Formats: sequence, structure tokens, C-alpha cells
Amino acid sequence: MLAVSVTRVVASFLLSSLPFLTAFAQQRPENSSESASTRQSVAAFIDAFNRHDGHGVAMSFANDAEFTSVRGATAHGRQQIEAFYAGVFAGRLKNAHRTATVTSVRMLSPTLASVDATWEITGSTTDEGALIPLRRGILTVILAKDTNVWLILVYHELELTPTQ
Repeated sequence: MLAVSVTRVVASFLLSSLPFLTAFAQQRPENSSESASTRQSVAAFIDAFNRHDGHGVAMSFANDAEFTSVRGATAHGRQQIEAFYAGVFAGRLKNAHRTATVTSVRMLSPTLASVDATWEITGSTTDEGALIPLRRGILTVILAKDTNVWLILVYHELELTPTQ
């Protein structure tokens, strides 16, 4: 009798959990090929940044991308983004080196992903040319898949204040 009750409880639990388990199984795991592709797109952006290649950086973005820098500068579309980076690579970031660590990838749909990362920059200067110590921050990008290539659609970054 007890075995029958336990079996019914377990069966009831499994049946009531079926919608949850089905939805969970349909989610894409972070280590999916799409997640890996989004990480590669972020890496391509960082590589172009470290080459101080404004055009290469802009090619990491969708044609109609929205960009906001740590200083609140905005750019809309590849042409403005390329112009922004050409300017900073000729000035404050001409000797900068950036690293980024992707901390999460969330697949919003088969063609949209949200990526969070932490970043560090060395070698940047003030507008007057004084060397700035190590800078750290966070970055959130929304990527859109366009013919099997993930491009940055929305870019927002924040610089973290150093702790004393």
C-alpha cells in the first residue's frame, strides 16, 4: 500500500513538472554553438579595438546599431561608430589595450542575444595626454544574427570607479 502511494506521489510530481521540464529542455545552454558565436563576435570587436582599427570596430556593429560610450557619447549606425573610434584612436586611446571577459550570454531568441562582459583598458590617456591608470568596467551588448554573423545592435558600457 505504501509503495503504491509513493509511486502515485512521484508520478503526480513528474506529471505536474512536465511543462517546466519541457520549457527548461528547450532553453539553449550557454555552451551552445550560438553562445560560442556571440563570444567570437565580442572577441572580434576587442581584436579590432586593440589594432586601433576604427573601421574594423565598426564592422562588428549592425548597420543600424546604437552605441553609448562610458562618457555618454552616442553614435548611431556604422558610419558614426567608425568616426567615433577613429577620433578616440587618434587621441585618448591611441596606445590603449583592452581585454574583455564575457560573464554571461542569454539567448533572447534564435537571432538575438544579450551578452554581459567585464573589461579592462591600459594605456589610455586624458585629453591632455596624461596616462590614466588601469580602467575597469562592464559592457552589455545586444547582438543580432544577420546571415550567420552576430553583430552588435546595442552597445552600452560603464566604467567602474576604482576603490581606494
